[in-house]
Amino acid sequence: MISLIDRWRRGDSHWVEWEGDAVSTISLDGFAVTKKKRALALLGIRPGDILTTSKVEAATLALMQTNDYIDVQLYGVKEPQSRGKVILKLFVMEKSTALLDDPGSPDD
Repeated sequence: MISLIDRWRRGDSHWVEWEGDAVSTISLDGFAVTKKKRALALLGIRPGDILTTSKVEAATLALMQTNDYIDVQLYGVKEPQSRGKVILKLFVMEKSTALLDDPGSPDD
């Protein structure tokens, strides 16, 4: 865990409850066309890693830079049964599936 004193020393301006906790598992959602393995490789975060805001921001940016996604949401959820552990949740909205679901697209 990252203490408040360490956070003050580093100058972190905001805090999230999972900051400094170890990733236990990674949950993926929203994948229809793009490969989950590729997304996991781009995340650069593995189970056992200590989760930080900067890692989450870098991983989100890496996924968005692929230009495969309209939206990427990456966040931690505290594990209720395990102190100091967090489940990393990744939700993506793929560009290809968003185009298929768009009700405003002309059908002619």
